[in-house]
Amino acid sequence: MVCAYCQSRFAPEADDKPQKQTVIGVQSDIDALLQKCSNDPANRRRYASLILDIDPTNAQALQMLR
Repeated sequence: MVCAYCQSRFAPEADDKPQKQTVIGVQSDIDALLQKCSNDPANRRRYASLILDIDPTNAQALQMLR
């Protein structure tokens, strides 16, 4: 490998290899926020906005904003 900045050559180490991709599940967070929408109707729009920050296509949150 060659450094783009100083043009030094070096051998890649085990830590330099790309890491495997991971998947982060956010469904439990969305479910908790949907539950809060039901339990706290005064703040329903706030929780729905938080859900849409996580998942902009969430139909339930979109309905709560109307």
